[in-house]
Amino acid sequence: MNLKYQIVKPQAINDQLRQEMFQLMDFHYANTFPDDFTRDLYNKSDVILLFDSKSDELVGFSTQHIFPFKISGEEILVLFSGDTIIRKEYWGSLQLSIAFGELMINAINDNPDKEFYWMLNPKGARTFKFLPVYFIEYYPNHEIPTPERIKRIIDALGYHLYPERYDSKYGVIRALPKGQYLRKKFHQSKITRNKAINNFLSLNPGYINGDELVCLTRLSYDNIRPFIKKVLIRAFQIKTY
Repeated sequence: MNLKYQIVKPQAINDQLRQEMFQLMDFHYANTFPDDFTRDLYNKSDVILLFDSKSDELVGFSTQHIFPFKISGEEILVLFSGDTIIRKEYWGSLQLSIAFGELMINAINDNPDKEFYWMLNPKGARTFKFLPVYFIEYYPNHEIPTPERIKRIIDALGYHLYPERYDSKYGVIRALPKGQYLRKKFHQSKITRNKAINNFLSLNPGYINGDELVCLTRLSYDNIRPFIKKVLIRAFQIKTY
């Protein structure tokens, strides 16, 4: 299960690779359409690509977009994660986490004086699990009340990006009637011993129809879990402050 990754700009992705990405997305999500997928892809700033180390076959990807955003007259920086998928047989790999870590630390180091946040809108429990694995504080979280400022940022981003679909009462982007949703065979619909999965199922039961939970965490070295910080230091020989 050896993987390798690349971080590229959308413009560097050729037609064949884009088609492979679409097929991978379509296998996991219903109501995935080529034109919508392509348009969304080119609206992102970076793409993480995951390949099997032996066959060079594409087995996963994650689209990312970094942009400035003003709230209450103050400018913050947002790293927004879009489509993210990895084939089931590669779920145990850390390469996506490491690739995201490289993208994240480069962005943090390039913007040391910025108030910086990661916005993630998971459509499934496995994507949501990334938050508690990587970060100390993240929201929403059943164990910690969402601070008022964080709630204001979540609401502002939700209304800005999805003005017709954002439900501020639940912090959820409601699915369109024929919107994209995770195919049933990939659902995590049962309560488990995993607290993160249970939290997601409680916070966003409508994920089975394509509802997306708006999540936010502060991107800063002091908010990264010690284990992940050690992995990043070892992988990239970085200094954290």
